[in-house]
Amino acid sequence: MQPEQGPEKTPTRPSSSKLGSQTEILKSTPNNRGSAVRSDHIAYTGAQPWIGRDVEKTQNCDIDSLLDVLLLRCWKQHASGHPSSNQTKPPPAKELRDRCLQAVLPICNGQPIRSTNRGEAAIETSAIRTHLLEYGRPLIEKDRYKPWILAFNIALEALRHTRVQGLPDESGDPIIFQQNDPSLIYQYHRGVKTCRKPDVVIVPTEVSKAAFEDGWATHAWSEHAANYAWQNPGKDTSAGEERSLQWKDILSVIEFKSTKRQLTEPPASYTIQQDGAPVIPYLSTEYLRSLDSTEDTEAAIPPATSAAPGSSSMGQTKNATSTAKDRSRTTTLASTRRSTREGIPTAKALANLASNPGGAGLKRKSEEQTANETSSKRGKIEPQPKPPKEPIATVQTAIYVAEMFAAHLGTNHLINLIIVDGSVWVWLYDRQNPIQCTAIDFIQNLPRFLVLLFCLQRLSLANWGRNTLFKPILTSTKERGLLVQAGDVDLTLHLDSEERVTHFGVNGRATNVFRVTSPQLEKQHPRTDMVAKVFWPEDSRTSEPALLKQVEELAKGNPKVKGHNPKLLFWHKFENSTAELREALGIAGAREGSRSLYILVFPKLFPITELSGDEFLFAWWDCVVCHRELWEGGIHHRDISAGNLMYYRDQSGRAVGVLNDFDLATLAENEAPTGNQRTGTVPFMARELLSPEGLVGQITHMYQHDAESFVWVLVWVCLRFRGGQERRQQSRLLDAWLKADEETCRDKKNTFIMEGTANITPSPSHERNWDLAMDLVDFLRQRGGSRRRRRNNDREAQENFVASPDDAIFKVFEEHVASMKQEAAQAQPA
Repeated sequence: MQPEQGPEKTPTRPSSSKLGSQTEILKSTPNNRGSAVRSDHIAYTGAQPWIGRDVEKTQNCDIDSLLDVLLLRCWKQHASGHPSSNQTKPPPAKELRDRCLQAVLPICNGQPIRSTNRGEAAIETSAIRTHLLEYGRPLIEKDRYKPWILAFNIALEALRHTRVQGLPDESGDPIIFQQNDPSLIYQYHRGVKTCRKPDVVIVPTEVSKAAFEDGWATHAWSEHAANYAWQNPGKDTSAGEERSLQWKDILSVIEFKSTKRQLTEPPASYTIQQDGAPVIPYLSTEYLRSLDSTEDTEAAIPPATSAAPGSSSMGQTKNATSTAKDRSRTTTLASTRRSTREGIPTAKALANLASNPGGAGLKRKSEEQTANETSSKRGKIEPQPKPPKEPIATVQTAIYVAEMFAAHLGTNHLINLIIVDGSVWVWLYDRQNPIQCTAIDFIQNLPRFLVLLFCLQRLSLANWGRNTLFKPILTSTKERGLLVQAGDVDLTLHLDSEERVTHFGVNGRATNVFRVTSPQLEKQHPRTDMVAKVFWPEDSRTSEPALLKQVEELAKGNPKVKGHNPKLLFWHKFENSTAELREALGIAGAREGSRSLYILVFPKLFPITELSGDEFLFAWWDCVVCHRELWEGGIHHRDISAGNLMYYRDQSGRAVGVLNDFDLATLAENEAPTGNQRTGTVPFMARELLSPEGLVGQITHMYQHDAESFVWVLVWVCLRFRGGQERRQQSRLLDAWLKADEETCRDKKNTFIMEGTANITPSPSHERNWDLAMDLVDFLRQRGGSRRRRRNNDREAQENFVASPDDAIFKVFEEHVASMKQEAAQAQPA
């Protein structure tokens, strides 16, 4: 699904690394435009446009840095299991890498590898070359799965019997490459069923065996790899959906692309290259689009060239955004040619692509043109091909990542591969930004690729990125659960509970909420239903527990806050910052935007959208007043949305509004903006913050912006909810606000204010509330809709508008709600 407006319409958030000493010019943190602010509405928005924006923020590193990090982690695994070892300090990374390269060389050169298990025949690794020759034929993508899987499952089997000093043997259940396409993998997100079909996956062998009816108990590893792993699990359709793989079992996804050209044959023998890996540029959006859009694959820019003798530099093309380019390492391309028969361009051609990725033989896709580009400006550009049915490989893989994150709560990072012809790129994902490594030519530089497989084969589950403190269990009701060790407290998260709120995305806070039980907490808080919030806030921000402590202090003796703020029962921070991996890889600015995992426990609250009529209005007003008191007390919430307004019932049965979710709140004393993510759901944001200036942090976030957000919450609920339930699609309005990009949503709001309310009928449950909503919309029209934009530096005018206790917006709220309360009281029977 494509967004309503092209992704280039809204300015991209500036790179933190570009701001440097200019940070002082920012008045607020720039807007995060990816999946972090869209996951709550996956049923309406889909995933592709917003996850594509997450991919735009990719950072880069070279593949040898990744190999060194993985080898060091393997070394630590081995050292922890052998405390009596004399070597307490790891050897230099290059020494470990060279040991591995020497150890895998016999496999690459087809020497039989003797099995370490008695009675087993030697492993004939010469078959790897045979399968690579088949893979290198001019085949379509699907025909290349089988030879690739056969070749590298043989390599995995040989690596199982390869020993390297200081490094562990294979860890746990052996991994295996398993074809999946065209089988579908299913998962549910907020009631939405997703169906994905990754090409090839890495799974534990027992998972692969279980996908085939007769492969579970009867076949050895080598037999299963030779006869089953290259088939898709859904080939036997008699088992139905249950036969498909599950995201919870998948360690890694491999996405293929083929240009259907003949690839260079493997060399007669391999040697260890001491002058660095071949130069293979980073994957660019433009290059991948060219593979989807052009039939003349020989004219497309392929992804490989070779290094100049003695050079160890890594090449790159211009990345999808300036953010990724600025954060990548500055490199140069070697000036070496390859055969024109292979279609490999010269270094000059690749340099051309880096400076002009839309040219050099690549067709410019219509979706890349700006929304307001006229036909006359396009000139003689040829008719554009239709967009591909599926997103490009980087976005497709990131969507699979979102599925894997959703299936593995608490995951620290994921490792996936993208393959184009003979080149493989390793991608790492955490909640900060994706990381793309320079590629390996696994045909011409097979030893280096086998070192990567050696590492993956020996990684523990924790080093694969799984959080081992989150252990799957079945609860007493036989529902899925997670037992979480949070310091000295054991928490059971009930994954199938009705209270769950799940996240679908790649970057951002990734907030998940579940019903939670805990023997320790139940003793401290008897007869209290509890929920746990699991999320990844930015390290640079004041933590939510610290902010809630200050909120609690303000609430003492202040009835406008007390009882209307969330009560924190327990919290724990896991020591797993996303900065650790970046620092190990040598990425500059590793701690800019870094995140850590938190779990917070609260008494259960209910969404305010469940309320109707006066009950809704009064609970909404509770939140407005609490927010105002906190703002004046120096705590600025800055994330007002329908999802962040909650309620509970007091002893008298009254619905009491609660202002919830302070993880994006700030303290007034912190004048400088912190963090990279500022705002919540786009449909509730003030229009000024959705302007180009607001999206890049040039508009100071003030009280008027949160006040306008309260207006949009009121409008939203009046139009979309009836009797506490979301209305049917034919009666539901404002869906377009969810699907639109930020500036388009702002335009739709302006249209709504100026001319769009006359013929709108609210929900019958909110007819009286609609009167107040219209008065407030009228107020926005009078005060902001038609006036000329204020100058950004006109601070005094802005403060006069919102800062005093009797400001106009607050007065309108107070007068109307007081009037409606009085009417409601008079309507009560005597």
